[in-house]
Amino acid sequence: MRGFPPLHLILLSLIFAVIGIPLYRLTSTGPVRQEESEPVAGAKTAAYIRLKYAHRPTEVSARLGTDDLLKGISLDETSIESEVQIAIPPDGFEIILSAKWPEGTPDTALTLEVEPAGLDSKKETRWTSGSPELNEVIVFDWP
Repeated sequence: MRGFPPLHLILLSLIFAVIGIPLYRLTSTGPVRQEESEPVAGAKTAAYIRLKYAHRPTEVSARLGTDDLLKGISLDETSIESEVQIAIPPDGFEIILSAKWPEGTPDTALTLEVEPAGLDSKKETRWTSGSPELNEVIVFDWP
């Protein structure tokens, strides 16, 4: 006895449907949900800005666009911390770090650290070389 081929085809199709539909639901991608702990691009978030130096500068500024993130700080300590509100774009941002030291100051280092709320801190160190001035563009990004 050979059976009835249309019946075999219907049974085979039914078996594939029973297995295939749940498999499709498991492997297909649905809408991507953004976690609430991640900062929204363009929205401002609180961040700590820390500045450390070996030799006390006479002037220092860290500009993000037109804002000076270190405005009104005192250079009396070797480490400075300030809380600011910054927007973190997906491709990162640039801070223009400028500092001046008195004439005769040896080559020295300046470290800038940025720690946004809910993200890891990142720091960059820049050295002077032969000049008592420092003007650097530092890029910070969080993947």
